[in-house]
Amino acid sequence: MPKIETFDSDGKPNGWVLPVWSELSEPGLQPAQVYVTAIAPRTRKGPHLHKERRGVFFCLTGRVLVRKNYQGDVIDKIIEPGGEYCFVPGGTPAAIYNIGEGEALVLNMPNPSWSKENCDEHPVDNWTDPSDWRHL
Repeated sequence: MPKIETFDSDGKPNGWVLPVWSELSEPGLQPAQVYVTAIAPRTRKGPHLHKERRGVFFCLTGRVLVRKNYQGDVIDKIIEPGGEYCFVPGGTPAAIYNIGEGEALVLNMPNPSWSKENCDEHPVDNWTDPSDWRHL
């Protein structure tokens, strides 16, 4: 969804709004939980495998590479503030890499929610990191 400029009562620009999710445009992606995860520079989180839980990642700060292994195809997507989200379906191993110089903040909107009773965490076999990810 594109960034929308906002204006004050005199019609002067005063900032912007960036829609992250709307039931009108993405009815199938309704989140069950919303949280922010921080990733230190040049580190990764994951790989994770959630057999049921899907994730929708949106970059708030920094520059992030999302790598997913979807049905045997390795797919890399770079997400940055103001850009598109990255969808990771349930049953898809994935990792998120901070490829920037500062801390990255990523909004995650999974469904179903994470809980201690249903953490849905499974081992990931044969994971390969992008060889150059620390230098992107």
